[in-house]
Amino acid sequence: MSTQATALYQFDEIAVSRGRYWHWFKTPWLCWLLPVVGLFFIAVSIIILASEEDVMPTPWVLFGVGIYFVLRYWIMGIRFRREVRKSPQYGKMIAWTFSEEGFTAQTEGVEIKSKWSGLEQSYITPDGFLLYPRKVIYYWIPRASFGSADSTAAVEDFLANYT
Repeated sequence: MSTQATALYQFDEIAVSRGRYWHWFKTPWLCWLLPVVGLFFIAVSIIILASEEDVMPTPWVLFGVGIYFVLRYWIMGIRFRREVRKSPQYGKMIAWTFSEEGFTAQTEGVEIKSKWSGLEQSYITPDGFLLYPRKVIYYWIPRASFGSADSTAAVEDFLANYT
């Protein structure tokens, strides 16, 4: 007997924002290291600017890079939300179907089919599932999009057994 699970959600900023969060926090050390390095660059640039009269552009470059590192998560978040709104799937319903063979995603005019062997990796998170067909490309399926706990458990089993 073939087990199937389905999920349905509207593709918008709210639905996919937690996927972005979990994608970024796969490497938590990087999320905390860059702001610390940014603060260090800012401090060094201020010290150089305060100590010298004739200043080369180096402290200004350090200051700019430091500001970017400190604000990177929020800058990328703004960019991400803008890209989501530009997507042709924005505002449309996405229907996911999962089985032992693989998964399918359907929306107006687009259908994605993949076998489990086509995924490089997958992550089960408290908020949903990240499926990676390539290293930096991912599909996000929120837990709230499943109709029942049995469907969610079935997808967890598929991911544990086939990826």
